[in-house]
Amino acid sequence: MGHRIEPQIPLGEAVKMLREEKRLTKAAVAARAGVSARWLRDVEAGRCNPTWANLRRVAVGLRVELTELAAKVELVERSH
Repeated sequence: MGHRIEPQIPLGEAVKMLREEKRLTKAAVAARAGVSARWLRDVEAGRCNPTWANLRRVAVGLRVELTELAAKVELVERSH
């Protein structure tokens, strides 16, 4: 069986990459998403497993479509 990586880690990396590409702060993304900056930090660190509703909020905060976020997660997963 191949090496498995927890899904939260690629998600967190993808969120951080998108946020940095758009030159947004965690505070700005969190405010737009309606979540706390601390929670967003935990998402980026791969320490939490967000619900579908919260993933939608994160996408809004990042100013991307949910499909773009999902595509970025897949890219990160393939790179590991």
